[in-house]
Formats: sequence, C-alpha cells, structure tokens
Amino acid sequence: MLTQRQHDVLEQVVRLHIEEGGPVSSSRVRDLLREDLSAATVRGVMAELIDMGFLQQPHTSAGRVPTERAYRRYVEGLQLIAPIARNEANDLQRACRSGGEDMHLTLQEVSRTLALSTDCTCMVRPPSLDLAVLKRIQFIKLSGGRNEINRILVLLVSHSGQIQNRIVPVRAYFVQKELDSFCSALNRQFSGMRLAEIRAALAREVTLREKNLEALRRKLLDTLLQGTRSAGLIINGQLTISGLDATPAFAPLGEVREKAVIQEKKRLMQLLDGCLEAEGVRWFIGVSPVSGKGENCSVVAAKFAGPESAMTGSLGLVGPLRLDYAHIIPLVKFTAELLTRYWSGTLVGEEAAGEGAARLPPKA
Repeated sequence: MLTQRQHDVLEQVVRLHIEEGGPVSSSRVRDLLREDLSAATVRGVMAELIDMGFLQQPHTSAGRVPTERAYRRYVEGLQLIAPIARNEANDLQRACRSGGEDMHLTLQEVSRTLALSTDCTCMVRPPSLDLAVLKRIQFIKLSGGRNEINRILVLLVSHSGQIQNRIVPVRAYFVQKELDSFCSALNRQFSGMRLAEIRAALAREVTLREKNLEALRRKLLDTLLQGTRSAGLIINGQLTISGLDATPAFAPLGEVREKAVIQEKKRLMQLLDGCLEAEGVRWFIGVSPVSGKGENCSVVAAKFAGPESAMTGSLGLVGPLRLDYAHIIPLVKFTAELLTRYWSGTLVGEEAAGEGAARLPPKA
C-alpha cells in the first residue's frame, strides 16, 4: 500500500516519463509536487519506490523510469481523462463515412486515421461475416470458352449491403444464362439465412445428397464462403514490436522478419478477439514480444458492433509502455462507439467532441 507521498511522487514520475521519454530526476519531480519537499527527500521516496518494484534506475547517475507495475497502477488510478479534440473527432467521423457500405474500406480508413493521429500501430479485427444474413448471390462470367479455363465472378450481398466477391476458375464451360439459373436456385434455397447456416447446410447436402447439388454451384459458393471464415487483421502505422525496426506494415519484409511479424499478428489477434467478450475499454500493459527481443508494449482495445447487430469486431492501438493513456483510452472508446453508431444509423452530422475532462470509464 503506497503512502500519499509515494503515490504523488510515482504519479509525477509516470507523467514526466510519458511526456519526455527519458529518466526523471528528483529535482523535476520536486518542482511539480504540491508539497514543499527537498530533492533529497524526493530521492528517498524514489528509492523506496525502487525497492517496491515501481521504479528502476537505468544508470547510477541517471534519473528513474517507471516499471510496468508503475504504469498499471497509474492507469488503474486515473480519474480524469483528456477530452477528444474537435478536429480529431471530426476526422474520425469523416473516416467512418468514407467507405460507404464497404465495411472493410471503412475500417481501413478509420484505422489509418487513428494511426496518424496517435503515432501508434492501429489494428482492427473486422466483424466475422458468419452472422451476416444473405440477400442474394450472383455469378457473372468474365472470360473463357470451350476447352478453356472459365473465370467466374461470384458476388454475395448481405441484407446490410455488405458485398463479398471472388473470382473462381472452373474447367467446365457455361453461358451466362446457365449461371443465372444456378443463382436463382441458390437464392431460393439460401436467401434470408446466415452465412454460417448456409455453410453448414452445404456441408450436410454434400455429405448426404451430393448429386442434388451441381458441382459448379458447390465449388463457386464454397469458394466464396471459405473467404468469409476469417475476418483477418487490418493494420496501419509503424510495426515496432518484436524488436523490429520501425517499418511500415505494408513494406517488403525478409523471411525472418516476416515470420516474426506473423507471430505478433496472431498474438495481437488473440488479444483483440478477447475484447469481443467484454464491455468497455480494455488495456494490456507489458505485452512481451514473441521473439524475446525489443521492449514490451501496451495495447488499448475495445469492441464495436458491425453493420448487422450480431456482428462484432474490435480495434486496438499498440504502442510503447509510455502511451498517453489519458488520451488513448477515451480515443479508443470514442472510435468504437462511433463505428457502432455509424452502422446502426444513429450517427448524424459531425458531432462536436466533449469540452473539458471527463471521468475515466471503468476497467473491463
């Protein structure tokens, strides 16, 4: 249990480390404390905090830096959070509208906007389309003649307007009229069903009565549905985790670097997936890199509702331990709520950001 003096000193060390990045001296802390203390007294308190595991001293003559334990205590004790700047809120609202009915494009733009405004890596786990309700399927012949590989565009449209498409090569020759007939039969059979239900129905039909489902229909629809199983991960910003050099996520990567990035993506996806089961904002301080190299990082994440209420996704900002949590936590919360309101149709006009500080939402 920290005394009030220890708490005040620790809070100032963390705040100064967030703002300046380097070790914090006792004189800097003394200047900011409300209590009139000597530098020697502050150094004594800092020594106590080192013994308790809240601070560390990189070098003998250097100041002190907070440990992961200090950051966890700091975030859990936050009472006030910074307001969302008006221009920041408006930029995110415009990003929400930029993709129209294309969910992936909208999330890509929101992710890019968040990464640019925070200098963090923004990762988004899009909602799974398994719960989307099918409106219609369409097959469009693109090319190919007899004795050639035919290329067919498969379109799947959900009731919320989301579109999935794949180009599927087939050896058989078909004219557009035959493809239209296949579509009509599939739409009669599956329209109004969730994609997960359609996939299960196809599996049963192929197993029990394969002759009743034409090989082409099965291949085309199964190829498209396979593409909806994994929502993947949208990444914008600088990848500085795993001890990797600060490299744009879309830059060419060597084989070793690429494997490290894939490992980190998988683990961060697990963190984001965990947020789908919780309400509010969650934070993970001291996430260690899989490679064992480089500094630990922090993740602040929250879930949001997709175009259909049963579809949920999550977004998170990944950065160093010394994140400006008082700004990042409400920003992630605001963005998740913004996406939910946008797809529910309740986001109208450009809403101004709140004025003044607000209470921190409870930890999930």
